Amino acid sequence: MLDRSDMTDVTPTGVKALANSSVGDSVTPVLRPHRALGLVAMGFWVLVLQGCVGGGPVLAPEQEAELLPDSVELTRTPFFPQDEYQCGPAALATILVDAGLAVTPEDLVQKVYIPERRGSLQIEMLAATRSMGRLPYVIDPDVGALMGELAGGRPVLVLQNLGLRIAPLWHYAVVSGYDVGSDKFILRSGVTERRVMSAPKFASTWDDSGNWGMIALRPGELPANPDPARYLQAAARMEGAGQVCAARLAYLIAVDTWPRNSTARFGLANTYYAAGEFAEAERIYRQLLDKQPLDAAILNNLAMVLLHQGRCQDALETNDHARSISGPGGDRSGALEETRDTIVTRCHEDSRTGSPDSSDSRTTPVLPDVSRPDRREHVCDAGQVENQ
Repeated sequence: MLDRSDMTDVTPTGVKALANSSVGDSVTPVLRPHRALGLVAMGFWVLVLQGCVGGGPVLAPEQEAELLPDSVELTRTPFFPQDEYQCGPAALATILVDAGLAVTPEDLVQKVYIPERRGSLQIEMLAATRSMGRLPYVIDPDVGALMGELAGGRPVLVLQNLGLRIAPLWHYAVVSGYDVGSDKFILRSGVTERRVMSAPKFASTWDDSGNWGMIALRPGELPANPDPARYLQAAARMEGAGQVCAARLAYLIAVDTWPRNSTARFGLANTYYAAGEFAEAERIYRQLLDKQPLDAAILNNLAMVLLHQGRCQDALETNDHARSISGPGGDRSGALEETRDTIVTRCHEDSRTGSPDSSDSRTTPVLPDVSRPDRREHVCDAGQVENQ
């Protein structure tokens, strides 16, 4: 079965930072007496590398442009004083608990912490969030987007460089508020529950990570200012990770928000297929084909739905149509041929037994390293989704 989870996670270009908590509030070079002459030069390079923390206010222009409140502080944001080198688990636990989960940093160490590196990569932070049933969404890389999420009631996990660009000290923290009047951010950081940092200084430390920040969304929630492609990418990743019920809620809100977005409907149909709700999956695939009759991926998945309904001839004809559209050298030709083999084999077996068997849901993935879950494990009901 074809899906659209082959999109990569959104991370800053070229940034794969390991963050740890061995850094304090500032970084001061150790200068031995015989190197005192280098003090002036060192100071010059610090200014060049870190940027001048000055100029006009940072928050006021963004607040005015986005019509945001003058100040926000999410005082109920949890706080976990981090252990040495483990700012990743502590920061991630902070936003996951805020998103309704009962989790501690210790629960996340095995998921995100890399002992030999003494830190955590962004990709592990995103994957761990998915595994806990929350949708990780990487926000737009600017202060306005950060303030918007805070105004919407969500703390934001950010990656900072508390060192120099030539000697970075990466650190995860959680921004829990801002104040336009004083031009300051409020963070849960390290062992400090309420660290107040000037906005220019924060912007300087955040800039080296490409202004990377993420939020953890409950199933069916949207960010303050969602980007459709990025949100649907995150939903597809949830689906690919086996969080089918959570992905369904994400697709449902996406269809409601962007009713003309075919990717949202395609993903929604896939979740109905995965749950064994073939009639609903067929209905949505046919809706899509009314507007995109030459889409081989939709035809392929419709063929699989027809197969599981015991409609072998319809399934073969639909797959043949998809293969004729794709052509022998098309990007999806291999997956389409595999689907045809599955249909032929299954229908041959059914003809010998005298009854169609729709209990096996082995599918044709678009990428070999994206495993598709057994649909029988993902019958979504209200209680299951609510408890995620």
